[in-house]
Amino acid sequence: MREVLAMGLDEAYLVVDEALLAGDQWLTAKALAAVVKKVGADLVLTAEASIDNYTGEVPARVAAELGWPAVTYVRELKVEGGKVIAKRDLEDAVEVVEVQPPAVVSVTREINTPRIPTLLAIRAAMKKPVNKLGLADLGIGGGAKAEVLEYRPVSIQRKKVVVKEGTPEEKADKLIQYLRQEGVI
Repeated sequence: MREVLAMGLDEAYLVVDEALLAGDQWLTAKALAAVVKKVGADLVLTAEASIDNYTGEVPARVAAELGWPAVTYVRELKVEGGKVIAKRDLEDAVEVVEVQPPAVVSVTREINTPRIPTLLAIRAAMKKPVNKLGLADLGIGGGAKAEVLEYRPVSIQRKKVVVKEGTPEEKADKLIQYLRQEGVI
């Protein structure tokens, strides 16, 4: 928390509650949305993923809790003329999106290079407020909605196609033909 305060934030909010330890993405999003309402922000920036079992659900769930639009996988962001303009990564393209605040924006690592705080900024961060809140302070009760019953690894069955006959060029042509038949390319 002190590191991001040293990078330029004015104050920080930390939600500390035992119920969050066994919580799920729903509870995390509910808590974050409650902090946003309490603070009164109109633009929420998040990472694209977090340690919420690596589901990537929290930013979209925060947006849903707030009733705001969500823009995900943003690699470039600017605010102009009262609009948020974002370039976002899709699987095979980059899309430009405009949205009116309030909004939740999840960003990728390409968004920027974090600045390294100066020694003066690090010392000043020690005086900046870190507001600690519990779920009760945010008007949230209860625990997780989801229950994990078991974890299983993904099982993948290979087709085990081997092209043995022909020159390297013929083998490559046969492989490409097979991949097209399977709809891979």
